[in-house]
Amino acid sequence: MRLQTLLVLLALICSACSSESQISEVQEFAPLPPCSMAGYDECITQRGLNIRPLILKSNSETPLRDAFTFACDQGDAEACFLWAGVLQGERGFLASFPLELVEEFPQDLPLSIEFNRKSCGLNSIYGCAALSIALYESDAVFPTKPPSTHLEAAQAIIKSCKLGNTIGCELVSYFAFFVNAKTWPEGEFRFLMEVAEISEQLCADGILSECHEQANYLNWASQAAGRSDLADRAISIVRLNCKNGYEDSCTIVEEMGENP
Repeated sequence: MRLQTLLVLLALICSACSSESQISEVQEFAPLPPCSMAGYDECITQRGLNIRPLILKSNSETPLRDAFTFACDQGDAEACFLWAGVLQGERGFLASFPLELVEEFPQDLPLSIEFNRKSCGLNSIYGCAALSIALYESDAVFPTKPPSTHLEAAQAIIKSCKLGNTIGCELVSYFAFFVNAKTWPEGEFRFLMEVAEISEQLCADGILSECHEQANYLNWASQAAGRSDLADRAISIVRLNCKNGYEDSCTIVEEMGENP
């Protein structure tokens, strides 16, 4: 799928905030486990229905906000995800709610990113993917993004991949590419090896571009840790990838003075 299409599919973003809720904690509410990739649409719809009673019982002037933030604070990952979507202008799932309860809220991108963090921390598959995209596209929110912002974006998409998001796995290298190797904080080697491992898994599925990326990450990891064995492994991968017909790998082989 094209990247633009993926960004549209993942446009709902979320995370968490600590704002006080006027929903009484004595009300019974059981946070549900995060949705899985299988049947995700049905699952996320059920999450909205699970929160709806909180809205109907609320005496607050802002029942929608209080219900979702309360559910999020209680550990419902998808409540965090859905509310962040509202903060970004995504309101489609509210169609079944009584109109008098659907109050207007201005878009708040920084706050939606906070809800993204909470959702990802609670293991929401799309919450992590959304956090990654939100951080990467946050130029309007953070005009001068520190390297740690790109690092967090890469780590979030890695987590989404590990939680079972196949689209997230395909985006791992795309996001990791934007993390400047020279400015990674401590933990650089561990991070590079983690990304290399995911690229290796995708390489095993026959995606030659990921084989090439695996070699890149191993090479950078070798520089970060001073380990020549990783550099040797990277070279072996590049050679094999060239034999399998990947042009960029063949370019590197040529630069090493070898015949592709």
